Amino acid sequence: MDQFWKYSGIIFWIIIGLSLIMPLLFGRYWWLKIGGRFFFGGGLINASNQLIEDFQKREFKREHIAEFTAHVIWRLTRVGLFAALITSIPLILLWQQNRLFNKQNGLFQFQNEKINQQTELLSEQTKLLKNQNRLFTDQNKNVEEQTELFQAQNILLTDQNRNVAIQTRLFGFQNTKIDSQLNLMGVQNERLDLQNNLIEAQRRGSLVILMSNVLDQMNQEINNQKQQRGLEGKPDTLPYRLSQPLVGRIAGLSQGFLPYRIFQGDTLTDREYSLERGQLLLTLVNSRLDLATMRSIYSSTIFEQSYLPNAKLGYADLIGANLSEADLRYADLFRADLIGANLSGAILFDAKGLTLDQLLNVQILYGVEGLNKDLQQELENIKPCLFKPEGCE
Repeated sequence: MDQFWKYSGIIFWIIIGLSLIMPLLFGRYWWLKIGGRFFFGGGLINASNQLIEDFQKREFKREHIAEFTAHVIWRLTRVGLFAALITSIPLILLWQQNRLFNKQNGLFQFQNEKINQQTELLSEQTKLLKNQNRLFTDQNKNVEEQTELFQAQNILLTDQNRNVAIQTRLFGFQNTKIDSQLNLMGVQNERLDLQNNLIEAQRRGSLVILMSNVLDQMNQEINNQKQQRGLEGKPDTLPYRLSQPLVGRIAGLSQGFLPYRIFQGDTLTDREYSLERGQLLLTLVNSRLDLATMRSIYSSTIFEQSYLPNAKLGYADLIGANLSEADLRYADLFRADLIGANLSGAILFDAKGLTLDQLLNVQILYGVEGLNKDLQQELENIKPCLFKPEGCE
């Protein structure tokens, strides 16, 4: 459409230009002159003018008539050629049109073949679509059945979740009850432990009375030895000897004082101790007994798990003493004779007066707790066998 308006504008301006220029060149009726010369020819017009002039003069010249006749014949021949040419144009157009029609028919035939192929493909596609629609129908049916099953399952899951929630609440209530019951059982166990320890304490009451009798006998023998030395009521620096029957009673008494959990404040200790053995040991080490008596007592008396906090063992003779696992926290061990003593597992936190020379005479320090680190390091360098389970022979 743009090309049409473009060429139309060019032709319009050409016509305008000719309508302005041609009258100036050929006069007012320039189009008649040009049209006449185009259709009739300039020569025929001139010959006609000459023939008219001859007619007016009544003098016809043969050359003018011959020229006019020649131009008429040439013009008729030219018109025939133009007519033949014009007549051949439709024939050429028809031939071109037939050629185009043949080409178009070939294209139509090719198009028909493609349309037939397309029709076949569409037919196959239609079959596939029908099959696909059938599969979609089956799938939709299966999806509907699956949806119904999911709905039923959701209903069951909802019921199950409701039951699980109820069960969870019941479990929570049950756990609360169990926790309460466990707390009550814990309290009951504590009460039973307290009761058992009270019963054990009551049982030891008779042993304490027996220990008092044994200590009275020991004091009696010591006083007898003072009387024999004539030092009754006076200071005595010599050690004392106990009789073998009294040593046996002391051994039996120590075996009767079994360890048990003792009270610290309002709670029981985790470990078992024997307060009575600790008291008995302190009494013996502070009674200034001779070496033979102490060895005889230590060889037959049990002092394991003795409870000896804040013990004062200064100047005590602990030759061969078995203080295994004894609690000697804050114990005053200044100048205590520890030759051959078994301090395996003993608790020595804040024990006072311990020196390197004292501990070099000990038999076992395996598992000892609370010993000064520098002192322990020095002992390990000098006598490492002290910290072995078997100790030093």
